[in-house]
Amino acid sequence: MENITINPANYKSEYIKYLNQCFNGWGQEREYDWAFSRTVGDKKADIMLIHNEEGEVIAGSAVTYRKLSKPGGGTMDIAIMTGSWTLPKARGKGCFSKIISLSQELAHKKNVPYLTAFVTESNASYRRLASAGSMLVPNSNLFSPEQPYADADSAAIEVLQEDEKVISDIYSQFSDMEQEGFSFAYTREEFYQQYINRPKKVEILKINADYALVEETYNAIKVLLLSHDEMQAFEDNIKSLTNWAIENRSKKLLLFSTKSKIIEACEKLGFESLKGYYTILHTAADAGTEVDTQLMWVNIHSGDKM
Repeated sequence: MENITINPANYKSEYIKYLNQCFNGWGQEREYDWAFSRTVGDKKADIMLIHNEEGEVIAGSAVTYRKLSKPGGGTMDIAIMTGSWTLPKARGKGCFSKIISLSQELAHKKNVPYLTAFVTESNASYRRLASAGSMLVPNSNLFSPEQPYADADSAAIEVLQEDEKVISDIYSQFSDMEQEGFSFAYTREEFYQQYINRPKKVEILKINADYALVEETYNAIKVLLLSHDEMQAFEDNIKSLTNWAIENRSKKLLLFSTKSKIIEACEKLGFESLKGYYTILHTAADAGTEVDTQLMWVNIHSGDKM
C-alpha cells in the first residue's frame, strides 16, 4: 500500500530534483516558484508525493488553481494537474491513476468543481484521464512551416520595451478577445505575472495595431499570445510573425490553441499540428461524468499554461 504525503515541508530541492529526473531540463528554483509558489486567484497550489512500502518516493504531482471567466459574467474555479511525474522504476504500477484520484480529492476539499489537465493524444496520461470519464476539449500544438510566406512582411513587426502603457494595452486587447466564452481570468497584475514576468525572457512585439508575446526556446519561438480582432487579422499576423522568426532567429513558431478556427486557419497555412486535449473531470465522487458542455469552447492560449 502506497503512503501519501501532501504539501511536504522543506521539500522544494528534492521535488525539483525529481522533476528534472523525469523531464530533462525542467528547471530550477525560479521555475518551481513560478509554477507552484505563485497564487493566481485565491488558492495556493497543493503538492503530493507517493511513497512505496519501503518509504521511497516513487511519484508526485501538483494541483494548481485558476479561475475561468464565464460567458455573461462571473468566474468559476478550476484545478489543473501540473507537472505529474513517476520515477522509471515505478511506471506501469498505477501511480498516475492514484494521482488523478488524489487531485480530485484535494480540489473537492477546496470546493473546486472541475479537475483539468493538458495532454497530447499520444500520451498514456491521456488514456488514463479519458477512461476516468473526462470531457475532452481538442487542442493543437501548431508548428509553422520552415519557409517564409511570400505575401507577408515581417518589417511591420516592432520589438517593444516593457512599460506600463504597453502592458495595459496588451491586457486590454487580451480581455477584449476573451468575451465570447470561457477563458482564463486574470487581474492586470496576475496577467503580468502569468504572461510577461515568466522564468524565461518574454519579448513584446507590435504587429500593426496588435501585439504578440513570444518566448524563445531551444528549437522554436513559442507564441504565448497573439492579439487580433478578426480571423483575417490573425492570419496576416501569424504569417508576418512566422517570417520574423525565420529571419531573426532561424526558428519555427510554436502556437497552442483550443479554438477550432485558429487551428483550422493554421493548418490551411501549412502549420504542422500535434493533437492533444484539455481534459475536464468532476471532482465530486457523486457528480457523475457529465460536464457543462459550454466548457468545450474554452479559449486557452499557450501563455495560460504552466
